[in-house]
Amino acid sequence: MFPLKRDLATANRARAGLSGIEQSVPIREMSTITLYRPVGQSELDLIATSGYKFFPPRLPEQPIFYPVLTREYAEQIAHDWNTQDERSGYVGYVTEFDVDEEYLAHFEIKKVGGKEHMEY
Repeated sequence: MFPLKRDLATANRARAGLSGIEQSVPIREMSTITLYRPVGQSELDLIATSGYKFFPPRLPEQPIFYPVLTREYAEQIAHDWNTQDERSGYVGYVTEFDVDEEYLAHFEIKKVGGKEHMEY
């Protein structure tokens, strides 16, 4: 599963292993990047079941999780692909989430089409 970061204080406490226990441990401020992920109805339902905290595991025939860099590109995928796909329920949504910039530095941005088609 892929965690969705909801608020900086909770995320930093969890990363420091504090999980609600207040301690005087300095926690660095996270610098985040907002990413987008187009999803269909069934994937959105699974995200909702997690309390909007995780993306579900990938399907065997779709093993790669690829967030995209712009809302416009995510909207294009949701419109052009999800609305044509039976497994998506013929509907497309765009999720938005923040990821730690330091973590993202481990991944390469790929251009997969036109200049606006950028994804991790």
